[in-house]
Amino acid sequence: MSSVIHRSSLKIIIALIIIVSFLHIIAFYTPMEYEPDYLVEMAAVPVGSTVFSGDHIIDSNAMKYPILGNLNFLQSSILNLDVLGVISAIFTGTVSVPVSHISQTGILANGQVTSFDGPGVLVYKNNKLSVLAPENFLWAKSVPYTYAVKTEKGIDIVQNNKTIKAIEFDQIKNETVPHDFVSADYIYKWAKNGKIGKQMVIEYGLSNFSDNRSLVSPEKIKEYFGEEVYKYTCSYPLNRPVLIYSHDYKEENLTTAMSVLGSYPQYGNAGRESNARQFVKAWNGTFVAPKSFASGNALVGFTSLRDVHATGGAAAHGVCPPARSLRAAVMSAGFPLPIGMNGAHEAVNYDVSPSTEILVYNPYDYPVKILMWTEGSGTGLRIYTKLVKLVEN
Repeated sequence: MSSVIHRSSLKIIIALIIIVSFLHIIAFYTPMEYEPDYLVEMAAVPVGSTVFSGDHIIDSNAMKYPILGNLNFLQSSILNLDVLGVISAIFTGTVSVPVSHISQTGILANGQVTSFDGPGVLVYKNNKLSVLAPENFLWAKSVPYTYAVKTEKGIDIVQNNKTIKAIEFDQIKNETVPHDFVSADYIYKWAKNGKIGKQMVIEYGLSNFSDNRSLVSPEKIKEYFGEEVYKYTCSYPLNRPVLIYSHDYKEENLTTAMSVLGSYPQYGNAGRESNARQFVKAWNGTFVAPKSFASGNALVGFTSLRDVHATGGAAAHGVCPPARSLRAAVMSAGFPLPIGMNGAHEAVNYDVSPSTEILVYNPYDYPVKILMWTEGSGTGLRIYTKLVKLVEN
């Protein structure tokens, strides 16, 4: 009796295996088409992200299809010597979509970014993913990213409209708040004197890239683009252009101008010379992107010198001679008169910050750098300005 039962059970099991196998074949026989929009979800990072050579950005295992309808996918795994992929296909009956089917340029068969210098960008076009190497020049603009919001007991640290930390007044210090853009001491004084609900930008991100890549957060600026780019971003006001990356280019001199400090003892020539040198420090190395405004370094300060005609009875005398040099250089290159300046001998308008509130506009399609330096000293101090055009080789 038991042998009969065993034979019947075996027949049932075999029949079930045959039925399941048949259903398996039927289910997987018809080739399946993948939706191109789904490719975006296969990437390890969002489209628009900054990526680098060697980064692994596509996981082809995220999208599987049956072998019987997609033998060409299996063939691709064999040709690419993807041993693990072939073994997986044999045991699972499914194959991964080959990277070559879903990518166009800049991505290897194993899903890694191809070799190139500098920060690339992941894009989605022509229904495929691609990684583009950076162009000769890559720039962006600084944008608000992290805010301090005044509360009854201290401040909230806010990113993307979300409070990430609450800090009481006596805990506002370097260890608790971002302080590379705005000092912890300044944040503390602002918080003690500000009204509840007021907010202040305390960290910048980078956005509005020349190649339309996505915003880069403050903590990634140094990692992606280096220490110098981070320092530049920290040093200039919001919405100013920052040169992120450059390669395979040359510099061509556009214009050079010179002015002399001169003597105005009624304002104090020593103080005037100091302010002139500070102006040069604020503007030397400033980057001006095409069709963009740029200003000087926000971290450079000036000395107020007594002037009964100025608001508050003092002004940053000594900045007009270098401003005349800057004005002459940019206007001889075809730039418009900078905002915050006038055409007179006293070139800087009253109540205008000589660094952050003078705005130079580049009307051309190529980027420019402003170089400034001094020679000599005292009232004979000579101030030079040179505009350098950045040109692709």
